[in-house]
Amino acid sequence: MAQDQYDCAEFDSQQEAQRVLARDPSDPNNLDADNDGKACEDYPYGDSADGGQYSEGPPPVVPNTTSQMPDTGGPPYLAVGAMLLLGAALVAGHGVLRR
Repeated sequence: MAQDQYDCAEFDSQQEAQRVLARDPSDPNNLDADNDGKACEDYPYGDSADGGQYSEGPPPVVPNTTSQMPDTGGPPYLAVGAMLLLGAALVAGHGVLRR
């Protein structure tokens, strides 16, 4: 494998360098100079490529709400429906076996 294929100046942000380091933790490009698991941490990138837009994570899907999905009651209804189908199958199977 080629040594030093990338250096910190080739990336737009520390996050991009970190992704390359994560693909090959043996660090053939020496992106993690102090071996602490963080790539190009001392390189002066300035503003991040996203302009700080997602510094606290992406915004919620619906504005002015929490990022938690509301409980829609899906799984319990699914379980009830599955039990009804299983019961119907057992009744039908019992009728077939009695013949």
